[in-house]
Amino acid sequence: MGIGSLVGSSVRQTPSQMTPSDQKLHEALTQLVRSPFADFDKIKGMDGVMASYLIYHKDKIIFAGSTNNLKARFTDMLLPKTTFILYQNLLKDIGSWRSVCLFLTKDCKYKVRQCESRKEAEDIEHLAAATYNPLHNKR
Repeated sequence: MGIGSLVGSSVRQTPSQMTPSDQKLHEALTQLVRSPFADFDKIKGMDGVMASYLIYHKDKIIFAGSTNNLKARFTDMLLPKTTFILYQNLLKDIGSWRSVCLFLTKDCKYKVRQCESRKEAEDIEHLAAATYNPLHNKR
Protein backbone atom coordinates (compact mmCIF):
# COMPACT_ATOMS: atom_id res chain seq x y z
CA MET A 1 0.00 0.00 0.00
CA GLY A 2 2.74 2.54 0.93
CA ILE A 3 2.75 5.95 2.55
CA GLY A 4 0.95 7.61 -0.37
CA SER A 5 -2.17 5.56 0.23
CA LEU A 6 -2.12 6.30 3.96
CA VAL A 7 -2.50 10.04 3.51
CA GLY A 8 -5.92 11.63 3.81
CA SER A 9 -9.03 9.67 4.73
CA SER A 10 -7.20 6.35 4.60
CA VAL A 11 -5.13 7.45 7.64
CA ARG A 12 -8.12 6.22 9.65
CA GLN A 13 -7.93 2.66 8.36
CA THR A 14 -8.33 -0.08 10.92
CA PRO A 15 -5.32 -2.36 11.44
CA SER A 16 -7.10 -5.23 9.67
CA GLN A 17 -7.36 -3.09 6.51
CA MET A 18 -3.64 -2.27 6.42
CA THR A 19 -0.75 -4.16 4.91
CA PRO A 20 1.94 -5.38 7.34
CA SER A 21 4.27 -2.56 6.25
CA ASP A 22 1.54 0.04 6.85
CA GLN A 23 0.84 -1.46 10.29
CA LYS A 24 4.55 -1.25 11.08
CA LEU A 25 4.60 2.41 10.03
CA HIS A 26 1.56 3.22 12.20
CA GLU A 27 3.15 1.40 15.14
CA ALA A 28 6.35 3.41 14.67
CA LEU A 29 4.40 6.68 14.73
CA THR A 30 2.44 5.56 17.79
CA GLN A 31 5.72 4.71 19.55
CA LEU A 32 7.09 8.13 18.64
CA VAL A 33 4.01 9.96 19.95
CA ARG A 34 4.04 7.93 23.18
CA SER A 35 7.79 8.31 23.77
CA PRO A 36 9.08 10.57 26.54
CA PHE A 37 9.96 14.18 25.87
CA ALA A 38 13.56 15.25 25.44
CA ASP A 39 14.99 18.74 25.69
CA PHE A 40 16.81 20.56 22.92
CA ASP A 41 20.31 20.09 24.38
CA LYS A 42 19.91 16.32 24.73
CA ILE A 43 18.82 15.97 21.10
CA LYS A 44 21.56 18.33 19.91
CA GLY A 45 24.07 15.92 21.43
CA MET A 46 22.85 12.93 19.38
CA ASP A 47 25.50 13.02 16.66
CA GLY A 48 25.00 10.83 13.60
CA VAL A 49 21.56 9.59 14.68
CA MET A 50 19.04 9.12 11.85
CA ALA A 51 15.56 9.80 13.19
CA SER A 52 12.07 11.12 12.84
CA TYR A 53 11.05 13.73 15.40
CA LEU A 54 8.12 15.78 16.63
CA ILE A 55 8.33 19.30 18.01
CA TYR A 56 5.69 20.27 20.57
CA HIS A 57 4.65 23.62 21.94
CA LYS A 58 2.07 23.61 24.74
CA ASP A 59 1.30 19.91 24.16
CA LYS A 60 0.50 20.46 20.48
CA ILE A 61 2.65 19.11 17.66
CA ILE A 62 3.88 22.11 15.69
CA PHE A 63 6.34 20.30 13.40
CA ALA A 64 7.10 16.76 12.23
CA GLY A 65 10.51 16.17 10.73
CA SER A 66 13.19 13.67 9.86
CA THR A 67 16.94 13.84 9.49
CA ASN A 68 19.95 11.68 8.90
CA ASN A 69 21.85 13.50 11.68
CA LEU A 70 20.00 14.96 14.68
CA LYS A 71 22.98 16.96 15.94
CA ALA A 72 23.48 18.65 12.57
CA ARG A 73 19.75 19.40 12.15
CA PHE A 74 19.34 20.83 15.64
CA THR A 75 22.53 22.86 15.33
CA ASP A 76 21.38 24.24 11.95
CA MET A 77 18.04 25.26 13.48
CA LEU A 78 19.84 27.95 15.45
CA LEU A 79 21.85 29.47 12.61
CA PRO A 80 20.63 32.94 11.59
CA LYS A 81 20.85 32.18 7.85
CA THR A 82 19.32 28.68 7.83
CA THR A 83 16.85 27.73 5.11
CA PHE A 84 15.12 25.22 7.40
CA ILE A 85 11.37 25.64 6.83
CA LEU A 86 10.47 25.61 10.55
CA TYR A 87 12.94 28.40 11.26
CA GLN A 88 11.64 30.48 8.34
CA ASN A 89 8.03 30.05 9.52
CA LEU A 90 8.90 30.90 13.12
CA LEU A 91 10.90 33.93 12.05
CA LYS A 92 7.77 35.27 10.30
CA ASP A 93 5.66 34.62 13.44
CA ILE A 94 8.13 35.63 16.16
CA GLY A 95 10.18 38.26 14.40
CA SER A 96 13.81 37.86 15.42
CA TRP A 97 16.56 35.27 15.28
CA ARG A 98 17.15 35.51 19.04
CA SER A 99 13.45 35.01 19.81
CA VAL A 100 13.27 31.97 17.52
CA CYS A 101 16.32 30.46 19.24
CA LEU A 102 14.82 31.00 22.68
CA PHE A 103 11.50 29.55 21.55
CA LEU A 104 13.14 26.40 20.16
CA THR A 105 15.50 25.84 23.09
CA LYS A 106 13.25 26.86 26.01
CA ASP A 107 9.57 26.73 24.98
CA CYS A 108 9.44 23.60 22.85
CA LYS A 109 9.59 19.92 23.75
CA TYR A 110 10.79 17.13 21.49
CA LYS A 111 10.14 13.47 20.81
CA VAL A 112 12.57 11.41 18.78
CA ARG A 113 12.52 7.94 17.23
CA GLN A 114 15.78 6.55 15.91
CA CYS A 115 15.28 4.95 12.48
CA GLU A 116 17.08 2.27 10.51
CA SER A 117 16.85 4.08 7.16
CA ARG A 118 16.20 7.47 5.65
CA LYS A 119 13.04 6.06 4.03
CA GLU A 120 11.68 4.90 7.39
CA ALA A 121 12.38 8.32 8.96
CA GLU A 122 10.73 10.16 6.07
CA ASP A 123 7.72 7.81 6.02
CA ILE A 124 7.12 8.43 9.74
CA GLU A 125 7.52 12.18 9.18
CA HIS A 126 4.99 12.17 6.32
CA LEU A 127 2.48 10.06 8.22
CA ALA A 128 2.82 12.32 11.28
CA ALA A 129 2.29 15.42 9.12
CA ALA A 130 -0.77 13.86 7.46
CA THR A 131 -2.20 12.63 10.75
CA TYR A 132 -1.55 15.64 13.02
CA ASN A 133 -1.41 18.48 10.46
CA PRO A 134 1.28 20.46 12.33
CA LEU A 135 1.10 24.21 11.79
CA HIS A 136 4.70 24.63 10.65
CA ASN A 137 4.83 21.72 8.19
CA LYS A 138 2.85 23.88 5.81
CA ARG A 139 4.91 25.78 3.26
